[in-house]
Amino acid sequence: MALEDSLYSFYEFFVSDDLLRDLYQQELLTPLTVSATAIALLGMTLYYYVLNGKRPKYDGMGQWLLVWLVSGVATFLVVLITCIQKAMQEEPRSANPDDGLFFDQGTGAFIVFSLELMVITMLLFFIFSVFLKRWSTHAKIRPFLWPDRIR
Repeated sequence: MALEDSLYSFYEFFVSDDLLRDLYQQELLTPLTVSATAIALLGMTLYYYVLNGKRPKYDGMGQWLLVWLVSGVATFLVVLITCIQKAMQEEPRSANPDDGLFFDQGTGAFIVFSLELMVITMLLFFIFSVFLKRWSTHAKIRPFLWPDRIR
């Protein structure tokens, strides 16, 4: 639960309190964060080691941006679908009906949270790319030349 607590502290800066409490009580903070990180790593691996391991024609910036965007959108969809499915379960927060249901914040709150995790995924993809691009076969200069080829 220590990881869940530290993630709660991280997310409380930019996630609504009600949604964050529901995510915490349903123990979804860790799985959603791990999913976002895994999608970023999967996208980075797909671009650098699958696409560029086969052919150098996929080493352009356009392809990098496409995989970067697809990774972000995949995270957005995973998080949004998870939140909507939990809301559709209509599980009460407690025995007291006045406490309401889990995930009763509405679709707007889910979209904002999904967008935030999408940005985190895209940021992680960028960071992973900067540090792991040197082992790529054909795309050692994506997303940019630094630090490998600055003269």
